[in-house]
Amino acid sequence: MRLTCLGGAGEIGANSYLLEAAGQALLLDCGLHPKKEGLASLPLLSALPAEPDHILVTHAHLDHVGSLPYISKRFPRARIHMTEVARRFALRMLRNTVNVMRRRSEEAPPGADAGAVMLYNFDAVERLDDLIEGHALLEPIPLGRGVEAMFGSAGHIPGAAGLMVRDGAKSFYYTGDTCGHSQLLIPAAEYPPQADVVLCESTYGGNPHADAVRLEDQIARLGQLVARVTTEGGIVLIPCFALGRAQEILVAITRLIRKGRIPAGVPVYLTGLARAFSQLYDQTRWKTPRRDPELLLSGLGALPLEMDTVVSGGPPAPAIVIASSGMVLPHTLSNLLSRRVLPDEKCAIAVVGYNDPDTPGAKIMHSQVGAEIDLQDGKPKVERRCQVERFYFSAHSTRKELLGLLSRTQPKKTVLVHGDPTSSLALSDLYHNDSAGGETIRPHPGTPYDL
Repeated sequence: MRLTCLGGAGEIGANSYLLEAAGQALLLDCGLHPKKEGLASLPLLSALPAEPDHILVTHAHLDHVGSLPYISKRFPRARIHMTEVARRFALRMLRNTVNVMRRRSEEAPPGADAGAVMLYNFDAVERLDDLIEGHALLEPIPLGRGVEAMFGSAGHIPGAAGLMVRDGAKSFYYTGDTCGHSQLLIPAAEYPPQADVVLCESTYGGNPHADAVRLEDQIARLGQLVARVTTEGGIVLIPCFALGRAQEILVAITRLIRKGRIPAGVPVYLTGLARAFSQLYDQTRWKTPRRDPELLLSGLGALPLEMDTVVSGGPPAPAIVIASSGMVLPHTLSNLLSRRVLPDEKCAIAVVGYNDPDTPGAKIMHSQVGAEIDLQDGKPKVERRCQVERFYFSAHSTRKELLGLLSRTQPKKTVLVHGDPTSSLALSDLYHNDSAGGETIRPHPGTPYDL
């Protein structure tokens, strides 16, 4: 076996990995970089030696599936595999991505090549509906030449899967984005008992605090903030990833209201894409691991919030707004609402997820009252007068859970990806200090590694 990282080495970006086994070329994930546009946002496709035979996608987040229409068109003979539930979420995610690329193309400055932003169109996405082979968890997938694959539950979001690849007696396990603890909606991942090689995410590998975080404590703190701000007539803005975190926060807020910890009658708003994914949560709840498949998110009473309402000054306070993007990126409702909420001392922003250091969400998270914040929307900086509080909700494994996975599988080689260099280095050091682990690789983009 040989592995080449095309994206996701030393960062959380356009995650994509080429695994060569028994003459078969397998492309594991094909994401888009969330901070880049056009061709610069793609994985390092120039490092591909030839057309891949198979494309295997672990889940539907954009940094793992966003370049699939582009890559599929470029390599039309490659077969595409993911879980059936991931297929449904991926198609919805990709349709939204076309809308985002189109809007950015239309907003390009005079003289710019607006077409360079459009990597693919709706036709390319709809073509995938017939091409993607949806699989059940633990279903053997023959890939040819004696190579077999299998998806297993990864926790994280609906349809998310870890991937086991076997070439004869040799086994290779890719965690994808994985969560070793149960969330409110999604149960913990289920891992294999052994693997010769593990390609492991390291998002929280350098975070010593996440190991001690209790979900119940975070929910209680969130309730205290929301109750305080809404009682005083303010808006609580909760920037969220539209797929995963938004649904978890909606359930948490609903439980707090039902327990009387948040005043009854305060409206809860959910923005468009998060609402669309919530509908898919309901439609697929019996087809993917769920803690309580009887629960319908559509029955929790969240109100829709669209761009036109926000542009015209809505919603009225008091209110709780769950809005994407989680990193407050430009051209999103959380970014637009931040311009209204930040200068209002009666309001608050609850940071509930990971923020890349260069994003507006990170600037808000680390700011002090009175700071001037650049929302990267082409408008003047805005002064922060509102409250900002950080909460630790996570759909990723803690470093303790990652170490437990590696201790269990006892790989001869471990490849650490999907994390900044500090995170992967810290996880590597801890792993070797805690056990007699095998070789650890922190890969460089485009460099092949024999496994």
